[in-house]
Amino acid sequence: MTSPAAVLVNRIGEIRQVPDPVKSDSASLRWGDSLYREIVKLGEAAVPYLIDKVRDETKTDIRVPCRNSVLTQGAVAFMLLDDILDIPYFQVFEVQWDVFDPPCDFGYPMGLPEYISAHPQEASAKLKRWYGK
Repeated sequence: MTSPAAVLVNRIGEIRQVPDPVKSDSASLRWGDSLYREIVKLGEAAVPYLIDKVRDETKTDIRVPCRNSVLTQGAVAFMLLDDILDIPYFQVFEVQWDVFDPPCDFGYPMGLPEYISAHPQEASAKLKRWYGK
């Protein structure tokens, strides 16, 4: 029997809008679509499935603001994890993220979503190691 959390996490590819705190003019842009919010509401029950999903290199249709790239399902899984756990980026990834460009990267440090997309296996392993502590 598959858990409800696993079923929802496997539907990440259906998400069309992730939260963008910069775009406060629309509730759907600010908080993401209903599937995104539903997964966040699962809380810690979704965490192990999301950490595994970070490895997913399947591209979505979600464009990274200010860039000519799209998010992978793994990057969306990371965003969901961060909304549930508040991930300490430097501690987990051992990379100094010191430049924020609010209109770009969905409010994340510059390049972080693309880092997750480019290094999904490494990102998942580091998240798993951090979460296990």
